Amino acid sequence: MLPAGARFTVTTNGLAATVELRSSLEGAAVVTALRDLKASLCPRAESHGHVVVLHCLTHRFSASLTGTAGSQALVLKELRGLPWTGPADSPLSAVYPPEAVGLGGACPGTTAAGRGECARAAGREPEAIAAFTEALSTPEASMGALRLGDLALFVHDDPVAAAEWYQRAGPHGPFGRVAESRLCELTGSCLRPSFLGSVFDSGGLPEPLRSEIEIRAVRALVFMENTPQALVNFSKRFTQGTRANLCAQAHTLCLALVTEGLRSDELRTSSIALDLFLRLRSPQSHAPEEFAMNDAAADASAALGAPAFAANLSASMTADIGPDDLPSHLLRTANFYLDAGDRLRAGVIADFARGRLGKKEIKSPAWQQILAAAAFQRLDERPLPWAPDALVSIHDEQTRAEQLLTRSRDAFALETP
Repeated sequence: MLPAGARFTVTTNGLAATVELRSSLEGAAVVTALRDLKASLCPRAESHGHVVVLHCLTHRFSASLTGTAGSQALVLKELRGLPWTGPADSPLSAVYPPEAVGLGGACPGTTAAGRGECARAAGREPEAIAAFTEALSTPEASMGALRLGDLALFVHDDPVAAAEWYQRAGPHGPFGRVAESRLCELTGSCLRPSFLGSVFDSGGLPEPLRSEIEIRAVRALVFMENTPQALVNFSKRFTQGTRANLCAQAHTLCLALVTEGLRSDELRTSSIALDLFLRLRSPQSHAPEEFAMNDAAADASAALGAPAFAANLSASMTADIGPDDLPSHLLRTANFYLDAGDRLRAGVIADFARGRLGKKEIKSPAWQQILAAAAFQRLDERPLPWAPDALVSIHDEQTRAEQLLTRSRDAFALETP
């Protein structure tokens, strides 16, 4: 049971194997109430302000709340198949232009299945359901069953109904093959290395079905604890020039997959993921999934020998850091600059921390080490000698990081094991 008198919200991230609980209570009080979690799927809990993050033993789980407002319980379940509810866990369900996949003319559509797909893409669910139901008595019956299963799962959260529709679609034809992979994800019946190659075979499929099934295969590998192979496959798709098809309609999923690769302790995996990060990042975006990827990329680039890039990337994220996490973030950023030999910028970060966090925080041993290493003086005590070589742009830092990654790719050839 969760503490009484508070309303909670829960968010799962199967790819990161975490559950996030938010409430009006301080996280420490919630962690205390969850002391019995040691024997559960998610035994470790940590608090950040009013947020509690649970770390789970598997990627394949679900988390939900039961009870009424003020008297709620957290329910954790291990899944045979793959999760589908978390913001980063929901798989790609691309829009199929009717004229590109053999469903008649372009939108608004000239066949029942084509009209249904156009209505689904526009968010007109009742109209889509009616059209896909009509399609069940036409040659496009497998497409109708596939989409009725998708609507049951992703709109109504009804996996039983979804599985029945996917089975009805059958394993043949392009839409039947996609439905078979959906059924695999949902039931876990084929989640073994010996089966994945056949169930997620994209050969002969038209776009965007081909790209969809390929990115879902990458996702399945991550959930099966094989992130290194998943990132190798993902990177190969980029080298074949299919980036737009893979990630235009699955941006959140692509960022989440790369983030997990960046967090890997294996040098080969993190170097591939950092290469993908440089291709995918949107510097102007402040979306949570973009922030998580940037945060992981800073650590990964520092570990790969590019601390200056890590420091500039970390510094660029400061405006999006909450007050509870700001002290540790600034300390990490200053250390990145010191690792890069940039004592000047480390001192600037320390001065910013003094003004934002207060003198008490700056007197801690960790900050005193930063100040000593930076030979720091307050900005208002003397002008800083801004040497030209100290004013290196982030663009130049990124160029050096990309050169490092080129050497990494030469050292770790992207060959399938």
